[in-house]
Amino acid sequence: MRNIYGAALAAMAAGVAPERYQTLARIQGNLSLLRGYLQRHYAAQSLHNRLVLLWASTRLDGLLDADRRTAIIKEVLPTQNADGGWSLSALVTQSSKAGLLRDSQSDGYATGLVVLILQLTGVSSEHAETQRGLTWLEHNQRAGGFWVATSLNKRRDLSSPVAWFMRDAATAYAVLALSESPDHRKLPQ
Repeated sequence: MRNIYGAALAAMAAGVAPERYQTLARIQGNLSLLRGYLQRHYAAQSLHNRLVLLWASTRLDGLLDADRRTAIIKEVLPTQNADGGWSLSALVTQSSKAGLLRDSQSDGYATGLVVLILQLTGVSSEHAETQRGLTWLEHNQRAGGFWVATSLNKRRDLSSPVAWFMRDAATAYAVLALSESPDHRKLPQ
């Protein structure tokens, strides 16, 4: 299985590049190849990777049709935990990669990513699942100003520099999600 995560990030980069980069004639062939690659490998992807592709589709046209966009949203909503957050483990469950650690607890990475993408795709911050996710983010920021997420590859001491990658990614997604919500633009203290 090919992992489209990096290609989806490349599509997002093309979509947010300045001066209408995505409309330049000289890159249309490359963008066409990128869109084709993403479409060919879509079905084999984890929900996590398809969410990142959905996010990229908010920045670059032609990555997903309306039916696939809707399907991803409908698939992720019921994976929300009872506490209002999402678990990264649940988003990669479909992945065929053996040996991933499973942790069903809500985390800042998954919750921030899902809530951000829901809002960017037009799901209102007043929508029940979005609101519960935003509330989870508000209540789960640590005293040091960060949100926690754990690696699916190896259990790590959360205070170690190696674990900070997931913590930093979780914090970035949480801040982006909260900043998209008009009612939550002020971060929790």
